[in-house]
Amino acid sequence: MKYVLFVCTHNAGRSQMAQAFFERECTHDCRSESAGSDPASDCAGSQPPESSRRPPTLVTSFRCSGYGYSASRISSFTTFGP
Repeated sequence: MKYVLFVCTHNAGRSQMAQAFFERECTHDCRSESAGSDPASDCAGSQPPESSRRPPTLVTSFRCSGYGYSASRISSFTTFGP
């Protein structure tokens, strides 16, 4: 099994899109996750509403390319170990 971790700053766009492209094109023996070094969140530390987590252009890109993003969540790369 091969694992790939896509990382960007806020994990609210680029790394999630990269993960979606990878998962659609990868073989059955590959898994991927996406994470951020400074994950997007509200001031209370919980995840903000869907509309503020992802830029509108990203949501449009996901829809136009046929990729789903409902299962993706914003996370920190520290959750994946050292």
